[in-house]
Parts: sequence; structure tokens; C-alpha cells
Amino acid sequence: MGYLIVGQRIDPDDWNLRDGNPIPAKEIVDSVLRQAGNGNVILLHDGGGDRTQTVAALPQIIDALRGKGYELVSVSDLIGKTRAEVMPLLSPQERFEARADGFIFTLFQWFRFFIGAIFFLGIVMVSGAP
Repeated sequence: MGYLIVGQRIDPDDWNLRDGNPIPAKEIVDSVLRQAGNGNVILLHDGGGDRTQTVAALPQIIDALRGKGYELVSVSDLIGKTRAEVMPLLSPQERFEARADGFIFTLFQWFRFFIGAIFFLGIVMVSGAP
């Protein structure tokens, strides 16, 4: 399909939870700096939960890496390709499939919510019976 697969070498597991809480920004920064090397891609997450610690860690990571002489570049610059080559536009068919996936997953999410609400309502009704 013409897509490029890009792997990361630095993963501070900023998505992970510890005792239900996000990993502190300082630990994310320390993990990235410990793993830093020439030409490595850093994987940070921006979705799927509370990302306040990742956002707080990012300026510290940037400042520390620049202070050590690293240059931050986009993936396209790193591999010598244009942005259009790295991120090709979706064809009409792919766009339709992506929207269909989003619609189906939204329906599934609402279905799970509806089933959970029915079970909750059933438990409340049974608990209130004499």
C-alpha cells in the first residue's frame, strides 16, 4: 500500500498506570534520557487516558536533549523523505473504511454503555424490592 513502517527505540511507557495514576513526568523524562541515542525515535502517547504527565514531561525532554546537543527532527526529515511520502493521503475507499470503523466502534461503545446501564438498573431494582 506504499506505507512506511517506523519503529521506535525509546519508549518510556508513559501510557502505563501505577496504582491507577499516570507515571510522573520526572520518571518519563528520566526514562527518555536514559534511552537516548543517535537517530532514535521517541514514542510518547497523546490519547487513551490522562496524559497530563506526558505533556508536562515534553518540554523537559526537549530542553534536556537539546542541551546534550541532540537535534529534534520529524520522521520525514530523519529518513530523507517528504511529509507527503511519509503520510500519503487516504484514497476514497480507505477514507470510507476508516469512517465505517469509527462508526462501528462508536456503536459498540454505546451498546456496552446501554448493557451496563440495564444491568445497573436491574441491580438497583432488585436491591430495592421488599
